[in-house]
Amino acid sequence: MRPATLDITIHQRATYRQLFNMPISLTGHTVVAQIWDEKRRNKIIEFDVEWVNQAAGEFYLVADFLSTEKMTKDSQWDLMIVYANGEREYWIEGTALFDPGYTDPDD
Repeated sequence: MRPATLDITIHQRATYRQLFNMPISLTGHTVVAQIWDEKRRNKIIEFDVEWVNQAAGEFYLVADFLSTEKMTKDSQWDLMIVYANGEREYWIEGTALFDPGYTDPDD
């Protein structure tokens, strides 16, 4: 299966939270999602997964503001499902678009 393409926007210094609804039950499976630089030399963000309904395939991908602070340019991201039997499959890939924003509560 070819992964779906989805570009996301990461606002620097802000919490990223996006709801995903996968078309399968994810009970017993693991979701892993990361942002890497173009050459896959530096991992920029490791998303946390917050389950809404694992049996229905619903979850949030979350990155706290300390993680998003590390974003400085457009990068690549993907989402992999690791099945209970150990098989792995990419489901989504795309560009993580960088938005520096202006507000910084620490300034």
